[in-house]
Amino acid sequence: MAENTVTVVNPKGIHARPSSLIAKTASKFLSSVTLQKETDQADAKSVMEILMLCIPCGTELIVRATGPDEDAAVRAVTDVINVLFERD
Repeated sequence: MAENTVTVVNPKGIHARPSSLIAKTASKFLSSVTLQKETDQADAKSVMEILMLCIPCGTELIVRATGPDEDAAVRAVTDVINVLFERD
């Protein structure tokens, strides 16, 4: 299992478009990828589950993956949250 903690920097938080980008990125990997906010968890390959977490700016998320490409999956999803959403 690989994991990383990331803080949401998008001023609008994670809404529909960022959720879609996260799910699209996570879906490229064979590993199971999840996002955890406090005690709530979502499948990172599911836009609806991500949206149900209600993630505002400043939220700390744990990106976790289990499977054959877990390290790459965690890096990719973390990069999406850190880099792409700064301009959203």
